[in-house]
Amino acid sequence: MTPLSPLIRIWVLHLTYALWSQGELTTGYAYMNNNLGDLGRANAHSVLLGYRHFFWRGLHAELELWPAYDRVLSFEDNQTYAAFDIWGELRVGYRFDLLRNETLDLYVLPQLAVGTGLYSSNPPPGIESESPFFAFPMVWIGIRAL
Repeated sequence: MTPLSPLIRIWVLHLTYALWSQGELTTGYAYMNNNLGDLGRANAHSVLLGYRHFFWRGLHAELELWPAYDRVLSFEDNQTYAAFDIWGELRVGYRFDLLRNETLDLYVLPQLAVGTGLYSSNPPPGIESESPFFAFPMVWIGIRAL
C-alpha cells in the first residue's frame, strides 16, 4: 500500500509472488475515486496484473496492466459514462529492505511510473484532448514473507 493514497485518491492492495530470484508476478486490486481536473471525477475498480524484474539488488523495472470498470462523471455535460478501460504503466525503482528476520521482510519501494490509457470503451467528451501519458512518483510500503 502507498502512503500517498489519500492525496491521489487511488487505493491499491498489491500482492507479489516470486517466480524466480530476479522476477515477481504482481497482482492486486485498486479503487480509484480521483478528480480529473476540469473534465470530471472518475470512480473505478481495477484488477492489476504485472511483472517486476530485478536487475541488481533492489533496482527493478515493472510493467503493469490495470483493466478497470470505470464510471466518469463529466463536468462538461453532467453525464456519467460507464466504460471498460485498460491502463498500462512502466515503473522503475529500488526496493529497500528495512527490517528483516527469518520469516518476514518490511520494505519500502519508491518508484517512478509512466503510464497511458491503452483502451476505453466509452470515453467522456474532452478526455481525448488531454495528454495521453502521465508520470508520477510512488512510494510503496510492504511486508514480504520469506
